[in-house]
Amino acid sequence: MHVGRKLVTRFNRKIAVRLAAVAAALVAMFSTASPAHAAVYSGGTYNIVHTQNGYCLDSNSSFDVYMLPCNGGNYQKWKVTLQSPPCGEGECTVQITLQDVATGYCLDSNGTSLYTHVCGSAYQAWDGTNVMDTLEQAVTSVCLDGSGTSVYVLACNGGAYQNWNEVS
Repeated sequence: MHVGRKLVTRFNRKIAVRLAAVAAALVAMFSTASPAHAAVYSGGTYNIVHTQNGYCLDSNSSFDVYMLPCNGGNYQKWKVTLQSPPCGEGECTVQITLQDVATGYCLDSNGTSLYTHVCGSAYQAWDGTNVMDTLEQAVTSVCLDGSGTSVYVLACNGGAYQNWNEVS
């Protein structure tokens, strides 16, 4: 009887270990969203994070825009204001403005240069999806792009360096 109980216990442990491994794999598969799909536009204040290097969009009072390692400072916090109605379920396009919390200036571009400027221009409207992969300027149709610590605008190409994420 005792030998049979050991066998059943080993069998139950093996099953339990396998079930736990399967359960962990399923949880990881269904609950791990890519960083670019972690947030949904609803307005608010966020860090805008480059998905390739994890750096935050940053600016200064001289109208410069760049990326630096995220530090929690107000120069890296951006007030996201919806210019179009919020999205419902599923992926949809929204139009937003991004205003630097520290300077009060909005992310702006003339189609070739990227900078911040006093808010209120049509060139400060950016089209994104509610999962914020890319940010395309509404007027000029160029995308926010970056590499290293440099941030700029380029023709939208679907490349990884044009992927951004909003993080609270």
